[in-house]
Amino acid sequence: MTEEQCRQCNTRETCLEIKDFDGTACPNFRPDDGSKNEENEVSESDFDDVCYPSASEVKRRGDKETREYLKQNTRIHGWLRFFEVITIIGAVLSLGYTLFTFNFDDYGRSVFLALFDLLTLPLLLVVAILAVVAFERRNADAVFLAKLYIVAVFALNLFSLIFGDFEGDAEGLKWVVRSLIWGLVWFCYLTFSEQVKRVIPKEYRKVWKQDGLLFALLIVIPFVTYFQGMHELKSKYSIEYDGSFDFDDDERVVGTVIFQVPEGFDCEQFGENPNNNFILFNYDNHIFVEIGEYYPLGLTKEEELDTIFNTWIAGEDVDGDLGEIMSEGDTVVNGHPCVYKVKRWKEEDYDGNYSYGRMYLIYNENSTETCLITCTDLGDDSYLKELLPSIRFK
Repeated sequence: MTEEQCRQCNTRETCLEIKDFDGTACPNFRPDDGSKNEENEVSESDFDDVCYPSASEVKRRGDKETREYLKQNTRIHGWLRFFEVITIIGAVLSLGYTLFTFNFDDYGRSVFLALFDLLTLPLLLVVAILAVVAFERRNADAVFLAKLYIVAVFALNLFSLIFGDFEGDAEGLKWVVRSLIWGLVWFCYLTFSEQVKRVIPKEYRKVWKQDGLLFALLIVIPFVTYFQGMHELKSKYSIEYDGSFDFDDDERVVGTVIFQVPEGFDCEQFGENPNNNFILFNYDNHIFVEIGEYYPLGLTKEEELDTIFNTWIAGEDVDGDLGEIMSEGDTVVNGHPCVYKVKRWKEEDYDGNYSYGRMYLIYNENSTETCLITCTDLGDDSYLKELLPSIRFK
């Protein structure tokens, strides 16, 4: 009777190989009356601690039978269940946020850079779903898919940390660093967790051809879209002199815009990217100018100006009820159509004097790019007589 029970148990075939083993020490042994061995009885929470096949058992059963056996005799709980939940939630939120806040201008109007997110993030969601489904079905590739997701997210965050611009974005930097740390934690968990080893035994694990395809796609898509996109931006907006245009020593180039630095002004560029905006400043007269390239939203010139002007003024902490519009309209700057708006407000930092906010949106009729100029001063706009006529496009 004992030997027959052991053969039907199939949890540990090696039990019968132990000399003088009579079966009564096994937690699954039942006496003739059908009750469990009370001395060695295990609770439901411990059930998956004792019911998993050995390497030889996996080989004897085959993949399909082993999968069904694991589904019946192991359960997912605790940290592994938590991993499943946050994996799906994280992938959905990342994709959802990107789609909800998508703005083509944020990618320099590069199709390839936009595709970097629009292809990579859905692919990550697919991998996350496949990993969770594989664990629930006890598929042999479950651990591989889970680790593939973790490594892919870790690589993207590391890439963002190395090549991203976090100047003035401390929260974004903290988020990326936290994501890297959690990536290491979860990878170690999937590697060393006893529960993972029970649910998907090492002897049972495999990597299928479709898994290799997902792995290849997660390498090729981000690599091709990012570097092709950067090449597209560099070739489109390169400021290196190529003989197609001339500029003087006191001129600067940002994207397709060329301008002259007014006399008495210092000039600096944000970061090392040649497409970043320039800042012109004259501390003695409290004049600050930002000039750069702008990609229209497809509105009329007046609507376009109102939209970005209100956003800019809000960033200057100006109370709209206290400020007043001094002038607005359209004009021609160096042969190019231009819309402008000027607003003034009381400035406590300058003994209650008025501060003026000026915005000029200059259109290049030969392309979609425009030149955006924002200025703050104390009412002296004589510098604009030198700056505006110098604006031209490549």
